[in-house]
Amino acid sequence: MLLRNTTKLLDEVHTKAYVFEQRRGGGGGIVEFGGWAITQQLYNVIRLMLPDNSVILEFGSGEGTIALCQNYEVHSVEHDEEWVGHCVETNYIHAPLKNSESPVNHIWYDDKIVQARVPDSPDLIIIDGPPGVIGRGGILYHMDSFNCSTPIIVDDVDRNEERRISTEIAEELGIIPVIFTEGSRSFALLMSEGDESVSDEFVGALDGALHRLRIGPIVDPLSADAIKAQLEDDFG
Repeated sequence: MLLRNTTKLLDEVHTKAYVFEQRRGGGGGIVEFGGWAITQQLYNVIRLMLPDNSVILEFGSGEGTIALCQNYEVHSVEHDEEWVGHCVETNYIHAPLKNSESPVNHIWYDDKIVQARVPDSPDLIIIDGPPGVIGRGGILYHMDSFNCSTPIIVDDVDRNEERRISTEIAEELGIIPVIFTEGSRSFALLMSEGDESVSDEFVGALDGALHRLRIGPIVDPLSADAIKAQLEDDFG
């Protein structure tokens, strides 16, 4: 697994200060990133990756959905009726959670509803639901419900379960996850080289940040220190 500090990679994006004003009932409210919502860094990565009007499929919705809808066509799979309608611009897919025993016992969104209503060719898939207390491992048994050739973001990989999920999906797709970290929060980007839905600007930024670097097991502590120092010099 490739770990990357993306401070320098995203400098250009951070300077654009992506903060949106969302009007609700005539009043103003600022979309707040972090907490239960996606992080500012995750949002910035998406803005750099995808051109406007791209199609995003997200599992689990929230405050971050409001910001994404300002520039993208978003389809939100949501099990909680209280959240359906929270963001007026997104295309909600209300899919209650179901317990399945095949191939193993797991919980996931109603697969019949998901397959019938998700977009055929999204430009990005975000896995940010169901809530962590319920578990998101069910997606591993429903990968055939949507197009997995598109880039995938798995949020909250600072938690062991989400990290495991991102690793298993990456192994299934034959790619290496890229981990982005902001404070205590992390997310994984699973993307094949040459994906046409991703902007040339983003691909160039990854190339410039040595995205083909592979770090294997390090036995010599002196070598480990040298590599750590080089990474800090390169990526902040």
